Amino acid sequence: MATAISKETLFATQQTSRQAGEFKAWIEEHRQGADVRGEIRLPGQLADLLERAMAILADGGQVVIGSIPGQLTTTVAAELIGVSRTTVLKMVADGELSHTKVGTHTRLDRDDVLAVRRARLEQKQQALQELIALENELGL
Repeated sequence: MATAISKETLFATQQTSRQAGEFKAWIEEHRQGADVRGEIRLPGQLADLLERAMAILADGGQVVIGSIPGQLTTTVAAELIGVSRTTVLKMVADGELSHTKVGTHTRLDRDDVLAVRRARLEQKQQALQELIALENELGL
């Protein structure tokens, strides 16, 4: 029996980062109390994340949390974008991705890499929608 692994990524904006910090402080303040009372408003993105995590745990699944550093190697960037390291280096050479040099090593800004990733995902989704529309038009 094959097992599918679901992978979802949440990227923090300045607002969600600030609100997550407030929520973290609220949790720390109430951690010692056996009966936690009070109300806190969660931003939509954070509430969605917590809801998905709780649903996965309720179904007996596992939730893995990680972070992405601010500066990425070309190998890590390639994994995030879903291309080869050679393609990332070509994107750097073509000016599609800005970079800095640390000695002889190329480093890429996380936000730039994630922006390219989002753009590529949007292009794929658009291409899929066009393919579905063509398939419907042809009656396939």
